Amino acid sequence: MGYAEDQQLLEDAHLAAMRRTKRARRDIAADKQLFGTSHFSVFPPEGVVHPNSEQEVIFQFAPDCARDFDALAWVDLQGLGERLPVQLQGQGLGAQVIFSYDTIDIGEAFVNTEHQYEAELLNRGKVDAYWSLQPCHTPFGSKFSFEPTDGVLQPGAGQVITVKLLSDTLGQFDETFQVQLKGSFKPVMLNIKGAVVGPQFVLDTQSLDYSIVSFGFRYTQEIMLTNTGAIPLTYHWHMADENSPAAKDFSILPAKGTVLPYAKQKITVEFQPTSVQRYNLTLLMDIPGVAEAAAKLPAVGECAVPIISLAPGGELLQFGQVFLRHPYTQHFMLVNESKLPAKFEVLPQDQQSQALGTLTASPAAATIPAKGTFTVGLTLEAERLGRLQLPVYVRVAGSRNKPLQIIADARALGPSLEFAVLPASTVAPAAANSEIVGESSSAAGGVLPDGSSTGEATSLGLTAEAGTASHAASTASGVARTRSSSSIATSSAGIKPSKSAAKRQPPAMEWAPIAAVNFEKVQVLQQHVREVKLRNPTLVDADVKLFVEGVDSVFQVEPREAVVAAGGELTVAIRVLLDDNATFRDVLHVLVAEGADANVPLEATGIGNTVVSEVFSRPQLDFGAQFVGRSWQLEVEVSNKGRKGAALTWTNYKLAELTKTFNKTAKGTGKKFDVADVPADQQPVFSINPEKLLLGPKDSTNFMITGLSHKPGLVSEQLQCQFTVSGSTSNAGNKPKPVFDIALSAEVAAPLLDLSKRAIDFVYTHERGKSPQIMVEPLEVRNISRLPATFTLKATTPFSIEPAALSLQPEESAALTVTFEPDFQHDLVSQTVKQRCLISYPDNPQKDYLDLTGMINFPN
Repeated sequence: MGYAEDQQLLEDAHLAAMRRTKRARRDIAADKQLFGTSHFSVFPPEGVVHPNSEQEVIFQFAPDCARDFDALAWVDLQGLGERLPVQLQGQGLGAQVIFSYDTIDIGEAFVNTEHQYEAELLNRGKVDAYWSLQPCHTPFGSKFSFEPTDGVLQPGAGQVITVKLLSDTLGQFDETFQVQLKGSFKPVMLNIKGAVVGPQFVLDTQSLDYSIVSFGFRYTQEIMLTNTGAIPLTYHWHMADENSPAAKDFSILPAKGTVLPYAKQKITVEFQPTSVQRYNLTLLMDIPGVAEAAAKLPAVGECAVPIISLAPGGELLQFGQVFLRHPYTQHFMLVNESKLPAKFEVLPQDQQSQALGTLTASPAAATIPAKGTFTVGLTLEAERLGRLQLPVYVRVAGSRNKPLQIIADARALGPSLEFAVLPASTVAPAAANSEIVGESSSAAGGVLPDGSSTGEATSLGLTAEAGTASHAASTASGVARTRSSSSIATSSAGIKPSKSAAKRQPPAMEWAPIAAVNFEKVQVLQQHVREVKLRNPTLVDADVKLFVEGVDSVFQVEPREAVVAAGGELTVAIRVLLDDNATFRDVLHVLVAEGADANVPLEATGIGNTVVSEVFSRPQLDFGAQFVGRSWQLEVEVSNKGRKGAALTWTNYKLAELTKTFNKTAKGTGKKFDVADVPADQQPVFSINPEKLLLGPKDSTNFMITGLSHKPGLVSEQLQCQFTVSGSTSNAGNKPKPVFDIALSAEVAAPLLDLSKRAIDFVYTHERGKSPQIMVEPLEVRNISRLPATFTLKATTPFSIEPAALSLQPEESAALTVTFEPDFQHDLVSQTVKQRCLISYPDNPQKDYLDLTGMINFPN
């Protein structure tokens, strides 16, 4: 900063100071400096005194507190060089307030109880007294309260002040309270003195002595607490060292509460020792908010454990033979010979021994009285077969000795079964027939001779088989369970019993530990059932699994799995379906879970035929209506359900008779019989192809039955099929046996057509100038045969028929159109044309005719 700038700043500051000085002088000149203080004032403060006159000046004194005041005033007279002094003095007098009593002695006051007193404040002065009570912060001074705490007292008046005391502290007190007066430095004193005393009580005992006690038992003693004071007594009982383990063995009921004046309260002190030791504790009673440990009571005692033993022979508990998972109970006795009661506990069983059997004590814990005994029930449920020795431990509460040991000894057994075989029953042969595949028909109509569709027969057969297989699968997969002594029902695949069978009394069953089931001789391809009763004479349920040993065995068992309740029965159905004339043997295994298994021998011998056919099993096969000279066919399936091949040979009884007759007449001629040499109308109508066949086991083939008759009428022939067992070396196997013997029949007739006209005549007469026109005649034809008829109509010029070929169902009609062309030769010559229209049948030698005549007239 430069010199010029410093000079400028100094000049500015000087000018500002001059301005302030000028303003101050102006203010001083304007102030007249008239007299006046906060306590003294003059009126008027200035004026004019005329010659030979007076001017009264009034000075006022207004003190604000009780003390001496003085002031000096100056009278400035115009024209005099000196001022005249005026000395002012005054004394301020305060309010004259006093209490009616300087000291209040309240005597004894109860702790936590409100006490109320009164003190009167009096104004003996001549001015109003503004007063306020100053708070006191001493220990007892804070326990007092006043109402009101301030106010105004007019001269001669008084104010009653309510004094309240509520103390939670005991002791003597001497408190002085000050009332401050406005304008006075000397307060008015009020002295209150006295003593705060607590509740007064009496206990009926000086100590709690429990003597010798038994471990774990609860012992009680009572204290009677009496409130002898005029105020309620609030108490809190507790042990001197509440956190110590020994103190936790004591409990006080009630530990807290209030006793009304001059009332009593019973205090119960419970002692339940949890350790073997001497107890020497102190029980304290506090008066909350008043005094701690207002009462002290010693609590002493000694804990001991009695000695417990087993009754003689109780170390080994014999259960004998027991069934698995069935409860058995034995008892052992505990003896207490001491003078103290004892608590015991049967320790939980360890996990390792629970795998062998479970032990349950009842009760698992109890009390034995002094010089007494206690009987404990021990229930055993075995989990493993064989000899069991399971330890049981009994511990005495508080004892440091080893627990008492008892050995539970038993031999565990599983369930066992008994068997009884019931008489045999046979299932209806539908099961066997249902397995036959339906035969298919030839192109001659696809209908069986009896009128039923081959598709329907096949459908019925498959449905029966599917139903049987479905039921067998559902029955085999299910698990039968019985919970009573009654047997369960067998599968519904068996036939219903007849009325006569229902009336028959069932034979008495003979029960045995093992059984054999022999079906003896039974028809092949039919299901036969034998029922076997299973009885469980034991006390536990038996889980049973049944299966036949052989793979693809002819024997089946139902159910496969079951639970036979203790003392209950189960009906087992053994089914057999033989497919060979032989003896079959197998073994039914009955597996009993954790019990005795059983093997039941099974045997059955098959008799009858194993070659089956749904069509050939009928006694008669009717082909119905057929046409003369037209062959009809039916393809029939034959199945070999057996396990061996079968050589089949067919014989036509009529052909066999013709052969026999020929052999008699041509005996010695050396000629051989040839059916072609037999007149056509005498030849056998029916033939089967092939006549001989080797049918393998479990195989099927089709035979074609062909019929052809050259004369109408009802035809009937008998066919027989015989079989021999392929590969058999025994005489019985090589001897032919009849399998099927069936009568074949048909009603043969020629095809019949009904024509609306058997002859049609056309007449044409020429008219000059007109060209010849084709002539038309309608013809209706109806098939009156019992079979569909297919035919053709053949006409030559000048005749024609439309349509030329037709196929009509029975009783079906068709309209034909027959035409004639008169100008077929274009020669204008009169003539008569006759012709026979041929009606022929492509699959029949039958011939029919329609006569046609055409007359042409040309006038000459």
